[in-house]
Amino acid sequence: MDIIFYLYMIGFLTYVNGQSFDLIAGYLPNSDVMEHLKLDLDQRDFEDFLNSKNFSAASDIYVNGGNSMKSMKIRMLKPLGQGFAKGAKVEQGNARGILIADAKKSDSSLKVSVTSKCFGKFSTTKDTSGCFTDTGESLKIDGVDVASPIDVTLPYRTLAGFSVAAESKMKGQEMFEMYKAFYGAGDYADKFVKAALKGEDETKRVNIPMDFLGKEEIFRIECAKKGSAYWSVWMYVIREMEDAVTDCNSGCEFCNDAKVHAWDEAVAFYTGSVGGKDGEQWRGRCSTDWTRKR
Repeated sequence: MDIIFYLYMIGFLTYVNGQSFDLIAGYLPNSDVMEHLKLDLDQRDFEDFLNSKNFSAASDIYVNGGNSMKSMKIRMLKPLGQGFAKGAKVEQGNARGILIADAKKSDSSLKVSVTSKCFGKFSTTKDTSGCFTDTGESLKIDGVDVASPIDVTLPYRTLAGFSVAAESKMKGQEMFEMYKAFYGAGDYADKFVKAALKGEDETKRVNIPMDFLGKEEIFRIECAKKGSAYWSVWMYVIREMEDAVTDCNSGCEFCNDAKVHAWDEAVAFYTGSVGGKDGEQWRGRCSTDWTRKR
């Protein structure tokens, strides 16, 4: 607990690269995790669909996401005629973003963090006004026209992805290995949630029966909700914490940015966006609020 408390306090007392970010329920992150926070909106949509017994729509948002955008690649048919530094502003119509890596002359792709509103088709928030598109206006970087047309894929984090990718991302981590050994599969959470959504029994590579065939809808609904929040998201939060602690370089003043970001991600996924800056607006959509209820 001492190391956890120490790292938590770092979030309040230090800054990375001179940048400051909004509070997350009273916690001060040292890196940009604003999109990570929005994963709780997937959980919100997931629960709302389940409450209306729309298992198909619930499955869509669970598997595909639509609220928490990852950094994206923009591919250009015409290579850049000049270079641009990391942090440069990227624009296309109402779409806004920043370069998260230097773009060199002759590069044909850009790595961009989207800062405008851009929700996926499975989100209940129907706002694509800030999305980069293949058919939009010319792309600009720091006001310079650089490309038209472009090729865009909008990637979103997903509730399912936390469990599906667990084996590759969490192998060797103490908490994950304990749960994997108990349930019999690295993606045990995803197997459980999908079985509940489909109303089927899951029997492949699991030590614990996940029986939903013929079960009442309310049973399936509650299991799907809890499986996503308590198993999938919670385990990924632990993964980020373990990663930050394990990789922290003690005594190295300028080489721990990635570890700080991992800890910030853990807080973001655990807390979510609806709690606000002070954490007083809980609505039961994230791990924090599930915990406060118990």
